[in-house]
Amino acid sequence: MRGVRPFGAMTGVRPFGAMKGVRPFGALAWRRTALVLAGGILIGWLAGAPLTASLKADEPAFAVAVETIHQRGEAAVAGYQASQGIATGTVFSDLYFDVFEGSGMEMALARRDEALKVDLEAHFSTLIGAAMRGAPRAEVESHWRALEGRLHEVLPLVESREPSWRNWFGFR
Repeated sequence: MRGVRPFGAMTGVRPFGAMKGVRPFGALAWRRTALVLAGGILIGWLAGAPLTASLKADEPAFAVAVETIHQRGEAAVAGYQASQGIATGTVFSDLYFDVFEGSGMEMALARRDEALKVDLEAHFSTLIGAAMRGAPRAEVESHWRALEGRLHEVLPLVESREPSWRNWFGFR
C-alpha cells in the first residue's frame, strides 16, 4: 500500500485541534500530570498543618490594632480643619490600609462575618470621604464616633476562638 496516504495528507487538512509539530497529549501524560498535582497538594497540605498551628498560637492581638486606630483617629479628629481635609482624609485612609488591613483584622472579620466587614469598610469610606471633601467638623466627628463604636463592637467577635463553619479546614 505504498500509494495510500493518511487522511489530510492530500488535502492539507488536519484533525480538529492538531497543530503541526505538536504531539497529542496522551493518556500517560494526563496520569503523570494528575499524580504530580495530587502529590503537590498532599505535600502542601502536610507542610501547612504545623504552620497553621504555629500561626494560631502567634495570632495578632486585634485589641492593639483597635487601640492604634483609636489613638491616631482621635488625634486626626482633634486637629481636623475643613481647609486641610485632604491631609486628615489621608490619615484615616492610612489607618484603614496600614492598621485595619495590615493587622489582618479585616480578613479575620471577613472569615467570621462578611456583612460586618463590609459595614466597617463603609464606615471607613464615609469618614474618609467626609474628611477629603472638607465637611464640617461635626460631621467628620460624627462619622469617626460611629466607626470607633463599631470597631469596639466587632472586636470580641474577631478575637473569639469559637469555631465557625469557615474553620473546618483550619481557617480561623
